[in-house]
Amino acid sequence: MPRRQNGVNCLTKFDWKALGAPLKPVTSGYEAAQACMELMRRAQAMLPPETICETYNALGGGKGSAVIQGLGLTSAQRPSSASPMEHAL
Repeated sequence: MPRRQNGVNCLTKFDWKALGAPLKPVTSGYEAAQACMELMRRAQAMLPPETICETYNALGGGKGSAVIQGLGLTSAQRPSSASPMEHAL
């Protein structure tokens, strides 16, 4: 079942500010890559990939409206072909 925090689905109520202080401006491709990795580490600490997969599975998988709504996506974000999530499972 999807992980919940204070009774709220963690995927729809994610607090982006909780990721921490803004990163310093980057001046090179290497620094951009390092900043990207740091943001991924922070995001995974706040919203583990397992939570996303558990929620996707609990909603029945696929591309149906229950999954789209349950993951907090809009119809514009609906995958047009097999989603990366479907390939991962």
